[in-house]
Amino acid sequence: MLVDAPPLLGVVLGPQTRTEEVASGATRIDRPPADRVRSEGAGKSLMGGVDIELERGERALALLHVSGHLRPGWCGNLATGLAGRGVDIVRGRATTLGDGVWNAEFELRCPRGGELPQEAVGRLLESESSRGIATPVELDRYRLERSGSRGGCLLLEVDAEDRCGFLAALLRRLAYFSLFPVELRLDTVDGAVRDRLWLRGGGDTVPKARTHTALTASLDALVASAR
Repeated sequence: MLVDAPPLLGVVLGPQTRTEEVASGATRIDRPPADRVRSEGAGKSLMGGVDIELERGERALALLHVSGHLRPGWCGNLATGLAGRGVDIVRGRATTLGDGVWNAEFELRCPRGGELPQEAVGRLLESESSRGIATPVELDRYRLERSGSRGGCLLLEVDAEDRCGFLAALLRRLAYFSLFPVELRLDTVDGAVRDRLWLRGGGDTVPKARTHTALTASLDALVASAR
């Protein structure tokens, strides 16, 4: 189902982002060019079997690499915790390799004068943040369809105004329908969010048709609220 064409597939991401096709059919967002993020100091740590590496760069940008066995809901925890600190996820990718093992990379923009300690990232991954955020989920357009990859996932593509906390708010709404990402491709272009999420049901199940229908109605309301 496509709401408010044109579709997001095939969108031009701009000169600052390199892309390539991956086996799942998604467009992989490659690492930002070196002139965008130059490492001024990288820290790497192993926390509970999770490898965390934070590379700090110029213009308040940072690259966060996370890999290993992550608890369910880790992405929502991380997004919520980062938003509570005023840290914006500019672009990124995350893919599960099965059995709770993930490989993820995010480009972050920290607030002026703000700092994101590496040990704080580990805490954000492990527990839900108590620092609430009130970012509204308003969509310019979306596409929701059954994907042939990953055993019948729902593929959700969204286009919205970029706001700190948008991803956290979107993941919370999806969790209400017991839908959780098994793959994400995130991008921000000219102040607009263009994200793709491959979704499975709780317990790594195939989303039911009624869940698809209910989510469609919810997303339609979010498009309407943005107008």
